[in-house]
Amino acid sequence: MAGSKKSMTREFRLLLACARVLPTREDEAAIRGMLIHGIDWTLFARTAMERGLAALAGRTLNCVTPDMMPDEIRDAFRANVDQTRQKNRALFDELARVIEALADNGVEAIPFNGPVLSFQAYGDLGLGMFGDPRILIRDLDLARTMATLGGLGYERNKQLTVAQLDLVHRLQGHETLLKKGRGVAIQLSTRLTPINMALDIDYAGLWRRARGTAFGGRAITTLSAEDDLLVLAIDNGNDLWRVEGACGVAAFIGSHPNLDWAAILDRARPQGCLRIVLLAAALARMYFGAAVPDAITAAECDDPTIEPTVQRVMAQWLVQEPAASHRNRLSFDGLRLHDGAVRRVRYVARTLALPGPLHVARNPFPGLFTSLLAYIPVKVAHDIALLPLVRTYRYVRAQAERLRDAFASHELGLIVMPVSAETRLRLKRHHAARANAKRAVAADPNNAAAWHRLGNVLSGLKRHKAAIACYDKALALTPENRTIWRDRGAAIHAGRRTTANSDINEDPAPDPQDADAWTFRAGFLLAAERFREAAAASDCALSINPQHLVAARIGIRCRISTCDWRKREDDERRVAEGLRAGLHIVTPFNHRAISDSEAQNLIVARLWAKSIPRPKALWRGESYRHDRIRIAYLSAEFHDHATAVLIAGVFEHHDRTRFDTTAISLGSDNGSTMRRRIKAAFDRFIEVQALSDAEVATKIRETEIDIAIDLNGQAGGTRPGILAHRPSPVQTSYLGNCGTMGAPFVDYIIADQIVIPSNQVRHYTEKVVYLPNSYQCNDSRRFIPRSATSRADVELPELGFVFCCFNNNYKIAPQVFDLWMRLLKACPESVLWLLADNPYAMLNLRREAAARGVAPERLVFAPRVSRDGHLARHHLADLFLDTLPVNAHATASDALWAGLPLLTCMGNTFAGRVGASLLHAIGLPELVASSLAEYEAIALALARDAEALARVKTKLVTNRSTAPLFDTARMTRNLETAYTTMWERTRRGEPPESFMVASALKLDAHDPK
Repeated sequence: MAGSKKSMTREFRLLLACARVLPTREDEAAIRGMLIHGIDWTLFARTAMERGLAALAGRTLNCVTPDMMPDEIRDAFRANVDQTRQKNRALFDELARVIEALADNGVEAIPFNGPVLSFQAYGDLGLGMFGDPRILIRDLDLARTMATLGGLGYERNKQLTVAQLDLVHRLQGHETLLKKGRGVAIQLSTRLTPINMALDIDYAGLWRRARGTAFGGRAITTLSAEDDLLVLAIDNGNDLWRVEGACGVAAFIGSHPNLDWAAILDRARPQGCLRIVLLAAALARMYFGAAVPDAITAAECDDPTIEPTVQRVMAQWLVQEPAASHRNRLSFDGLRLHDGAVRRVRYVARTLALPGPLHVARNPFPGLFTSLLAYIPVKVAHDIALLPLVRTYRYVRAQAERLRDAFASHELGLIVMPVSAETRLRLKRHHAARANAKRAVAADPNNAAAWHRLGNVLSGLKRHKAAIACYDKALALTPENRTIWRDRGAAIHAGRRTTANSDINEDPAPDPQDADAWTFRAGFLLAAERFREAAAASDCALSINPQHLVAARIGIRCRISTCDWRKREDDERRVAEGLRAGLHIVTPFNHRAISDSEAQNLIVARLWAKSIPRPKALWRGESYRHDRIRIAYLSAEFHDHATAVLIAGVFEHHDRTRFDTTAISLGSDNGSTMRRRIKAAFDRFIEVQALSDAEVATKIRETEIDIAIDLNGQAGGTRPGILAHRPSPVQTSYLGNCGTMGAPFVDYIIADQIVIPSNQVRHYTEKVVYLPNSYQCNDSRRFIPRSATSRADVELPELGFVFCCFNNNYKIAPQVFDLWMRLLKACPESVLWLLADNPYAMLNLRREAAARGVAPERLVFAPRVSRDGHLARHHLADLFLDTLPVNAHATASDALWAGLPLLTCMGNTFAGRVGASLLHAIGLPELVASSLAEYEAIALALARDAEALARVKTKLVTNRSTAPLFDTARMTRNLETAYTTMWERTRRGEPPESFMVASALKLDAHDPK
């Protein structure tokens, strides 16, 4: 085993040493020795999290070497323990409910592995991460169990027939049922192994030796300790062991010092699983220090298969991949784990002859013919005849595709390739785009967009290695561009599919003395949302070159995204100094998160706009003569995105007799329902993701668009270079950008009198179009699904007051967080329900709560769910608390539409006044505070006065169907009036000027369904 240990990284060796319930003095000395030599704490923490061992490792380190562990790592592990404990508690409670319901219906069930193992092995629900709860029942109880689980809301796989499901259950020995609308599943087992495994499990003995045990105040039937170990070994052996599985066995052995090992061996031999037990003991002993009797160790040494199998398991651990499961398929490891030649022959025969779940799922038979015998010919034909043919076909096809791609990458290939007219046209476009991109990079080698475009074209031509080189050129200029990193990653993966050996690493390794290389790596880590590592890499770059603007920008962005406020003052000072020096040190989007000044926002926007090339205008004053005003919406988010959700109804409500509508889609088609809905709403929908800014602008000019409306601005997949070509007479910014573009080629910004008051107009380069009520459109067709989810289901208190804020975490600022913590202190039973945006933000916010004297567990984090699921869960909260200096925008509309009151504080910028705009438009101005002190007082009053809060909720629900905010038809008419006024001024030859739009009449009711 020495060879395996030598090849381990120090971080992995430390993880194995720490993943022990009761480390010995030797373990403690080894841990200290490794820490003295230094480790990569970020890599260690990530490895521990990925392997499900973070809680155990964190506890060990905190006990053994608290002085040598960084505070942020300690906090991360502590947060992981809390989350694991909460998750396992919820799983255990659900498991107990299932077992009680089964008992009421006369079914005895034995839980194994899962949260029960947490009690048995660790004595703490927070120290072991497990999957779905698992229970063992008798075959004769299967029908009653299914009926009982159905009554509890559990469902079988709806994609298969009942006959197929029954047969698959027979083959696998288990089945997973999902609870409707809850994301909770339970694995129901009648056997511990699939049918092809030739083990003779003594189920009668398991049931006979089972006993009642008290867990967490509940009486549950469990296996005897010796049988539990056998089941652990067999279950983990089915998948040839994961790290956490071996750790669980070691912990179980350690927590049961009086195990009768002689009985274990006596039971394992006749059942044919002795070798499986010995392998389990070997892994637990060698890598987790489990104390096993000398007789077991001697038996391991006597069996020649144990050592090589252990080495193969370790090899899989080192490459961070579990060994391929041998369930329902023939494998060498599965064969070697069987005791004796007879069992091995049986295993081979069964695996070769009997069908697997895949054969049954892919070949539905009528119910009467869905039997094991009926699928044996299917299995044989599939594996012996069809599978080799398919593999041969795939190989030949892959070679043909490689040859075709090689031809396609050269223009000469188009002459000889036998392809369809559509494919030929697509390839011609690629070649033309490649020529244009090459000319662009030749003219300006520092044009990152051109390098990116050339990379995309080469990817389209399947020249992935060349594409990656282009992406690297682009990223050297803009390493924080997440879109380019995403495209680079896609090209690397596509290249690996076509080329077995790839020497390109997706994760770039930096030169320790090169600031640019560190920044390049920081950009990669940022794109991968590994924010803490990205910030550390940017710090390394700045230590080499303190003036590196891109490195500084990445570090600031990472800390904003993760609510890491420990350098907040330094970041704000650096930004202020950079702005005074005229340096583009922060993007307009990120600057709004730390600034409450429109004057500073204008400076940042102008610096950002300076980097946009200003080509010759395509529209030069020509007058178009159309029957209808031609408007074009430009967006990269015509899919299930917040912007699309808000404006989809407007697209559908446009008056087609007066307006000709075009969508210019800058983003890819994700096939979503929203995408299809939006496409159907337009007269024309133009996909331009693969085109250059100049090509898109030319299309807009050729279509003779009268008004181009940019829905991205400085956010999302923005492409301001398109409008910089001045392709249309009128160009306006709307919805996606809550501030000035700072660019002369944008004529108007659509707003309202709250978000841009008259004293702030001077900080906008655009002329302001003031809509009545609120600038923000909404979709009155949105559906609010009914939900049976309870507070307990999402770890909220049943009776306490629930403050919530589902904003992206980057919007949370220290000053507002201070206020929130004072509210929690003033309301002892209350909690704050936040969005689980990223684990780093969760960790940092919990640490900040503790620093303010609030128990970290009073911050409850809601995972991201579907939009319907998100709307449905709002009813569990009492009051939505808004943020500053950036308010909730689409998120605020979600809350109000779902009937949850929103409390906001009026800020000094567009971004900080959106909440006030929405609340005035829905007739709830009393929820708009003019200062943080008033905001805190209103929140406290509503938390303490249930009747007052109920009155506010009633008013909200009433106004929802009558006030202007959710009147999509009226909003569309107001927008059309604005567009018409812009168009008329242009036709008269008048320059853009600010103006106000009179309110249209109420046109329809808009009750939420």
